[in-house]
Parts: sequence; structure tokens; C-alpha cells
Amino acid sequence: MSATSSVINRFRNRRDAERALDDIIADGGQPTEFRIDEAADGTCLIVILERDGGEIAGTLGA
Repeated sequence: MSATSSVINRFRNRRDAERALDDIIADGGQPTEFRIDEAADGTCLIVILERDGGEIAGTLGA
């Protein structure tokens, strides 16, 4: 692993990611600026989208 790469800890399951996303939206986040991506092993990431809904601005894990 290079010094510039980072490890993203994924949510254990979709339910955990949905709970975190619910908190983000309750704090004022816009639902259209996020999506949940699920890996084949069931772990998940919250993907943060640019305001126009196209490009990925970042990811959020556990």
C-alpha cells in the first residue's frame, strides 16, 4: 500500500449505512446528494455526490 492511499472502513451492512445516512439527512443533508453502494460481501459505503448529482465528491464509511 502506498503512502498516499487510504483504507476505507465500510459499514458492516446496508442497515448501518442507512442509519448513518438518516442522521446526515436529519442534520440538513440533501437526499439527492448521497447514495449507498453495496459490495458483493454486503458491506456498504455512502457515496457523496456533487450538487448536480453527477460526479462523485467523496465516500463515507464506518
